[in-house]
Amino acid sequence: MMQFKRIMYDDGTNARYLVFMIYLLFQISFIALNYLENRYTGIAVTMQYIQYILPVAEILFFSFYFRGIDDPLKSLLSPIWFVVLAGVAIVWVFVFNSYHSAYSVYAPNTDTIYMFQILYFPCFVEMFNFSSIGVGIGRLFMKKGTAIIVSAIFYSLYYYMYLINAYSGYPYPYDAYFMLDAFAIGIIYIGLYALTYSIYPAMTLQMSLILLGLFSPPFPPSFFYTLVPS
Repeated sequence: MMQFKRIMYDDGTNARYLVFMIYLLFQISFIALNYLENRYTGIAVTMQYIQYILPVAEILFFSFYFRGIDDPLKSLLSPIWFVVLAGVAIVWVFVFNSYHSAYSVYAPNTDTIYMFQILYFPCFVEMFNFSSIGVGIGRLFMKKGTAIIVSAIFYSLYYYMYLINAYSGYPYPYDAYFMLDAFAIGIIYIGLYALTYSIYPAMTLQMSLILLGLFSPPFPPSFFYTLVPS
């Protein structure tokens, strides 16, 4: 019987295949759910909720596999970087309050509520899957640099689901720019994780980039693809 333990490169083939298949299953599930959510409005909410809980499934599986909180899961236990994330979030709350006081354009606290919503989705959901799991598990089968690139490819495919559901909204060459920017920002986010072993720096950056759109109405719908005009 195969025992669940910390996989090393010289461990049994069956154990390696199991983790590799689970790793691929999670990545493909994220991409497929994003496609279904954007393609079929009738089931969009259901697909979105399933996508929300996938990180919980990943935490449960890999916490058992790694005998508790270890390796990719230790990215959740980064108090210093969590304080940085909390500090930046507090700054954004101050910015929102000042903005409302000066312009009174939006309903009070609307942007603050939105900030806390995006902290979980997309920030936590995407960064945990494509950074912690993507690199933490990927490096069991490949070098860290290769794992970052492979995970960034999965990340760009995840956002490619928006592109294929946009129909003629992104003609050539903007569709290529879209994918290039998605891959590039994926490298940045996942690279931040690889440098810090925490998902919170990438979450901080992603949250801030998304919230910048509230102050720039012509901002492109997907905040990261700077090469595509709005």
